[in-house]
Amino acid sequence: MFNYYIDRLLLRKDGGAAVIAESYVESSRTFWDYYTQTMITHTYYRYGNIIAASFNPEGGMLWNNVIQKEQNSMDDDGYQSSYCSLITGGRFYAIFNKYIDRRSSVMIGWIDGQGNAAKQVDESTMIIPAFRQNRFYLAKVTF
Repeated sequence: MFNYYIDRLLLRKDGGAAVIAESYVESSRTFWDYYTQTMITHTYYRYGNIIAASFNPEGGMLWNNVIQKEQNSMDDDGYQSSYCSLITGGRFYAIFNKYIDRRSSVMIGWIDGQGNAAKQVDESTMIIPAFRQNRFYLAKVTF
């Protein structure tokens, strides 16, 4: 859990809690520019994976899951990085840019109350885990 920061604590009906955390690293580099004869500083931002974990009231972990993402930028205060979250219908949704670019694809990942996750794998496809008649399937949804 190095470089992860807790974004949300979600209380569960049984007294437990779910924790949502995102990886974040900020660093800077300063150097002397020979041509301009000045010191130049660049600040780098890295927003990484989102982790969701659910804990029972006694503190034991029930499940954990990861929404994978990697966003790197420089000198923009992380403006288009990180994610936007939404909780509705018993699911936690994370919406984020695939790349830090004006023409970037928007990606969606979700995790439900039992730790099942879905992942949008490209601009028009999402993979969703599903159970049907006690068998596990991966459903492909295209937009």
